[in-house]
Amino acid sequence: MPEKEPQKPEERIEEQPQENKQIPNPQEQTVEIGKLIEEIQDLKKELEALKKSPEDTKEEEDEVKRKLKELETFKQKYYEEKIRNSIISAAKEAVDPEAVYIFLKGKAQISEDGKVLIDGKPVEEAVKELLEKKPYLKKVPTRKGSNPPPIAGEPKKQKSPREIFAEKFGK
Repeated sequence: MPEKEPQKPEERIEEQPQENKQIPNPQEQTVEIGKLIEEIQDLKKELEALKKSPEDTKEEEDEVKRKLKELETFKQKYYEEKIRNSIISAAKEAVDPEAVYIFLKGKAQISEDGKVLIDGKPVEEAVKELLEKKPYLKKVPTRKGSNPPPIAGEPKKQKSPREIFAEKFGK
């Protein structure tokens, strides 16, 4: 059997039947995950039907499996990015929001209605609890201006002997 020469990517795209749907780019924010989930379910049903049919449908079955794998991968990446964005946007008061994400990502889940929950709690509440448990992750309030009043808990500046002498004797 003669070997085919490798095709350019543009030629392979043109040869695909019109029925193939393009898998959305994970960077696009307009993708509706509901449609994606429906498509995954349809492909699973189609795969089951192909397995039951006595005809030689190995190629069709492989194509459906490939599409299903691509969609499942995209769905997983979408959920991971949604979790990451939710945690980082809620960690405004953290010194390093990425560190907060690393602490909480293993506990995060997507609910059926598409909301991100951490241990069954809203993300904002979980981030707040983490910052209370690990205060070193929380930003320290900064002082602004040329000589602002001290922040509560900040030690007072010690006076030099000259300043003490000037206060007592008015010089």
